[in-house]
Amino acid sequence: METKIEKQFDLKKDVLATKQDLSEVKTELKLLIAELRTDIANQKSEIIKWLFIFWVGQLAAMIAIAELIIKR
Repeated sequence: METKIEKQFDLKKDVLATKQDLSEVKTELKLLIAELRTDIANQKSEIIKWLFIFWVGQLAAMIAIAELIIKR
């Protein structure tokens, strides 16, 4: 009986997770989530910067077009 149990345990040992395994995975997930949040924050600021540059460019283009129309 014990040998059967040991054989079954040996077969399933690769699939089983211990509390330590789960805590390591949890720690890794927390680190990945923190890194992802940092990346998202950086991307948000980058997008805001480019949107501002775009708006300034559009405003300059509209002013230039308005001046051309007024001078005619």
